[in-house]
This record gives sequence, structure tokens and C-alpha cells, in this order.
Amino acid sequence: MVRWRADCPTTRGKGYAKIVFERETRFAAMWILLDRLFEVQNKLQKTVVSEEFKEWLDGEPIAQQQEAKAMQRLCLKEAFWRSVHGLVIAILPLYKVLRMTDMEGETISVLYHFMKEAINEIQKCTILDESVDPSCDILESTPKRDDLLYLIEKRWKWMKRPIHGFAALLHPAFKEPSLFMDTSLLEDRDTYLPKILSSNDHGKFLQDFINYNDQRGSALASSLVWKRDSLVKPLFWRESFGYQMPTLQRCAMRVLAQDCSSGACERN
Repeated sequence: MVRWRADCPTTRGKGYAKIVFERETRFAAMWILLDRLFEVQNKLQKTVVSEEFKEWLDGEPIAQQQEAKAMQRLCLKEAFWRSVHGLVIAILPLYKVLRMTDMEGETISVLYHFMKEAINEIQKCTILDESVDPSCDILESTPKRDDLLYLIEKRWKWMKRPIHGFAALLHPAFKEPSLFMDTSLLEDRDTYLPKILSSNDHGKFLQDFINYNDQRGSALASSLVWKRDSLVKPLFWRESFGYQMPTLQRCAMRVLAQDCSSGACERN
């Protein structure tokens, strides 16, 4: 919930302007609000100590004056701005994931990789936890960061489905040996495969999968195969270079063509 003063003097005319209502908002909107708040920190601090603000404050009822003074103290409190900055930095990786999920196109295959990168970035972020000793660069504990990680990983575990792991294995831009040794992703592959392929063709798929992993076949020897312009378009890549692995190609085309959320559909 956003709780903020809904009226303040407007500079465009007499009366009051509605700024922010108290209502439920989406996570990404909250990050944008915090980011913008930190961006205008200096202007806000100048506003709450200006003569215009004092004149407006004197004309308000006592109850509203007390509330306005509380906001004034908060705007001038450096600890508050450090907290805002810490949240903006710490949550930025997750915001990038949400922006990606709201895009149109074949995004389902990058969700796992984006989330993995976001969690790795947040693990490195210690800005939320202040050191008691300012001269100490290494924190003995990071409870706020750890709480944030716990919530994100718990939510991701609840939301993640086998199709996400299956799609992650098929995006050529993220192809690397460690990916094909990840037991959780291989379990996702084996769990999801029966949903899109007859059991009679599982052997063909697994052989194609091994060939893709080992880069066997003349199609994968082309100089165009591993260029970035091709890799960032997984459907184009599969259609152009996957013809020697027909069973894998057919499954990949079905899965990689999907969005990873209904956000794009809801806009139509």
C-alpha cells in the first residue's frame, strides 16, 4: 500500500492537486516510485525548507501541520535516503526481470536465466545492511539482504514450472556445459517432455538433445550459428540451424514461441 499526502499546494493554480492516492500498486510501480523519489531528493529537501512551504504550513490546521512536519523531518533524514537508495539498488535486478516478463515475443526461454542473474546480483548487494564501523568494508552479517533473498527465492520456487527449465535448456544464447549438468533443469526437461511429445519419440529427442549439447552435425559448424545476431532470436536459430535435429527442433519451436507471462496478452 502507498500512504502519502493526497493534497499539497499546486503551483499551477489555486487549490490543491491530488498527487498519490492510497491504493494497492504493483511491485514494479513501487520500484519506479522509489527510484524517482531518490532522483528528486535534493529538490524535495529544498522544498520542505523553503519559505513557500513554511507559509503553506502556517495556514494548515494543527493536525495537518503535525503530519507535514513529520514528512519534513523524514525528507531531511539521511538514514531515510540511504534506505531508499539501498532498496533501489537491491531490487533493480528483480525489476529488470519484471520488465522482461512484460515484453511481447518469445521470452519464456530467458526467464530462468534472468532470475538466476537477478539472484546472483542481489547476493552481491550489501547496501541494505549498514556496517556499525564505517571503516569496515566487510559486513559480518547481512540480515536485510538475506531476508530479501529468502522472499525472492521462496516466491520463485513457488512460481517456477517445468516449462521454464525446459525452455532455458533450449535457448542457444545461454548454451554452456554447466547448464546441461544442472540436475534441476534436467528434471524439468524430463517432467515436461511427456506433455508435448509422444513417449515413442523420447529417444529421438534425447539423441537430438545430446547432439545439440555436443554441437554435432554440419549445421552447427556454420560460422553464422554462434553469432550474437542469430543467438538472440531463438526461433530463427532453431528454424535455420536445427534441421538436423528434427525432434528437438519441433519441440523447441512449440515452447520457445511462448511469452513467459500474460502481461502482453492483457494489453490487447
